[in-house]
Amino acid sequence: MLFDLTQTNPKDDWSYLTEGGASVVFAYIGLQHSVCSGKVLRVRKTSRQDLAGPDLPEPTDNPNEDIEDASVVFQKSIISQLLPEHYLPDTQSVRVTEEWLSQLAVYAEPFRPDIRKQNSLDKNRRIAVLVTNLVVKGLTIEIKNSTFQVLSRALLRTGTASKSEIGSAFVETLLPRIMESNVFQVLRDLQRKLDPLDIEGLAQMWSILRPNLTFGESEPEPDISEWKEFVDVFKNGRECTFRHFLLAYLLSATFKDCSVIIRDPDESYHKIFVIDVGPKSIQRLRKWKELDEIILSHFMRLSESGPKDPCIDLVKPIQINQ
Repeated sequence: MLFDLTQTNPKDDWSYLTEGGASVVFAYIGLQHSVCSGKVLRVRKTSRQDLAGPDLPEPTDNPNEDIEDASVVFQKSIISQLLPEHYLPDTQSVRVTEEWLSQLAVYAEPFRPDIRKQNSLDKNRRIAVLVTNLVVKGLTIEIKNSTFQVLSRALLRTGTASKSEIGSAFVETLLPRIMESNVFQVLRDLQRKLDPLDIEGLAQMWSILRPNLTFGESEPEPDISEWKEFVDVFKNGRECTFRHFLLAYLLSATFKDCSVIIRDPDESYHKIFVIDVGPKSIQRLRKWKELDEIILSHFMRLSESGPKDPCIDLVKPIQINQ
């Protein structure tokens, strides 16, 4: 049975930590607890204008009905089959109520950035997620394309170091830990193997097989059973259908958009985690194709006046069954 988080106090036991576009994260600050200590709580958000909309999921108030959060199921059933489990933080679903989430939202509101306040906690949720707190102590570094930009701007304002000094220190601190781990090799291999066609090739294949539909149109979202079937096909090298290639691209997008967390890089003991590995919506295919076209257009314009070095990408021929 899922743990009932209403046994904790939303005001005294939880502290606003951060938030992204989809979730708000709270750190547990209460007394020692067998379930919550060392964890953060991830609560999903919804647009304010959708709070009373017809598309919200129906609340499940039956305490005996244990429905795991989709992100937890996806990590346990799919991601852990592709990425070594020691790179994944522990996750578990917990039960919440509308009243408890409403109180949590009130306490969090003063700490939230104004830019994020157009979206609020989804109080209709009955399931939230506990995740290992990766920033509970010591130094934690998130490796993402924007991370160094934020870090360098913050340090430059202090006037204690130049941008080149910051960059050198950043690399010198992280490089030994990264070289000791194969995490980037694993991610690289997954990105490439799951995306042999690229979005452009995938769209071309779509136009051949489904000429009457725009790219991604009327394509259903995969459920967990279909994800499991695909992973079995992928891991065992079996022949793929076009649907499998669509799912493969979604997974490659997950591994391209994930973040790598390094804890205590200056200590003799350190841990590396991969986070943000939730499933991507198949409805984003058309958006990705449009973005790819913009990137390619800019690249072609820049290359007209730059070096003409070829772009080499060694990919084996693909056989696709309809």
